[in-house]
Amino acid sequence: MKRSRFLFMFAVVLIFIAIVHTTGHFYFFGTGIQGFRETGLSGLSVGERDVGEDATGIYSIDSSISQIIVIGEWIAVFMFMIIAFARSRSRSRDEFNELKISLGKIKGERDTDLDKLYGALQERKRIGFGVIAKAFNVHGKVVHEWAKILESGKLANIDYPRVGDPEIVLVEKEK
Repeated sequence: MKRSRFLFMFAVVLIFIAIVHTTGHFYFFGTGIQGFRETGLSGLSVGERDVGEDATGIYSIDSSISQIIVIGEWIAVFMFMIIAFARSRSRSRDEFNELKISLGKIKGERDTDLDKLYGALQERKRIGFGVIAKAFNVHGKVVHEWAKILESGKLANIDYPRVGDPEIVLVEKEK
């Protein structure tokens, strides 16, 4: 839990830095896109500068380094997002497989799906809505109704994390 919170905060800080640096780069060096805070083709024939020998040094070394850093920051943001998505999918797949195994252990011809879910919840303590919907092949609204039923019976609680699907959490009874 602490690791996922650290990774979430790291992602937020990384995105914030990338946005601030990109905004600063555009403010100081411009966008390079004609018509977007840049001079267009009207007025001077090409822009603010003369078309001559001194126009070759339009971008300074500071601008080039800043561009490289901005591009690197956004590549890092996108790579982080791709890795986080892949890990989430892998974790969800593992959780689904574990739930299927748990459901396979629960035997009873007269058990309803809700009974099977509660039995799996007793074994696993916490299960995501998306995994339940996939394992039982039902819609998310059905899973939410099941969770409400378990919550009204004080058998489980619904947990809404900041990121991701809601989860059903088993209520531990005092011994």
